[in-house]
Amino acid sequence: LAAILARAVREGRVPPPRRSLRFLLMPECYGTLAFAAKRRERLARTVAGVNLDGVGAGRPVRVIGEPACNDAGLGRAFLRLVGALWGEGQAVPAGFELCDNLLADPAIGVPMVWPHAPCARRTWHTSLDTLAATDPQAIARMAAVVGAFLLELDACDDIVRGELALPEPGAGPQHPDAMRVPVRHTIGPLSLDSVPVAEWPGFITDSPRWWNWTTRSFWLADGRRTLGQIARLAGEEPFERINAWFRFL
Repeated sequence: LAAILARAVREGRVPPPRRSLRFLLMPECYGTLAFAAKRRERLARTVAGVNLDGVGAGRPVRVIGEPACNDAGLGRAFLRLVGALWGEGQAVPAGFELCDNLLADPAIGVPMVWPHAPCARRTWHTSLDTLAATDPQAIARMAAVVGAFLLELDACDDIVRGELALPEPGAGPQHPDAMRVPVRHTIGPLSLDSVPVAEWPGFITDSPRWWNWTTRSFWLADGRRTLGQIARLAGEEPFERINAWFRFL
């Protein structure tokens, strides 16, 4: 994709991008998090990103947009572009899922879209995960639409990052801790890999590195929201569990 875009610019088929287009080839989640930790200033100047993990199979493509706490409309824009280039029904919207798109963490601040079309055999991370499990035509189609999307983003004068509105402080759990304002001091998803399982709270059964209520609530702890507001924005988990989670942290 990078080579095709560079060639198109050299040959005058597309104008030179106004912004830098940076391609990152990293060891998935941990590599992405390491880059985010080491390149905070660069990411602060990054307006948007596309995650290309799992794009080697057919259609319809699941288009995973941004989390509600960092929504710039990339998912909806990508769906519109796919509809225009491939026709209706070739892509379907999907709720946010956390993977190598963790730069969408509002503390990092890069809105991300993730067009997901994994191999039909679902053999990733095994010895069966070879090029034979991919569809070269599907990869070529994805490269074309992502290239067009990157150029579309480059043409935008401004990409506005949205955020969840603060709920009214008066309506919510009547608990002394509901007015506490937690502040997180780290980026990305949490992992409890370094904490002995015996020390985990009883309601945590797996290291919360993926997208669930633990990470949703953690990402909302920006120093402006009360614990009661976080509990209402994070989903259906009861306030008592959210409160216990933050006390554990």
